[in-house]
Amino acid sequence: MADSYSRKRALFLANMSKTGAFADALFLFRTTGRPR
Repeated sequence: MADSYSRKRALFLANMSKTGAFADALFLFRTTGRPR
């Protein structure tokens, strides 16, 4: 039970960091403005 929970939590955190990084990149892209 605890093992399954920790595995799910680790997967969840990995997913969050992935989407978080993507959102950060998108935000930076928007604030700095498009290249053209």
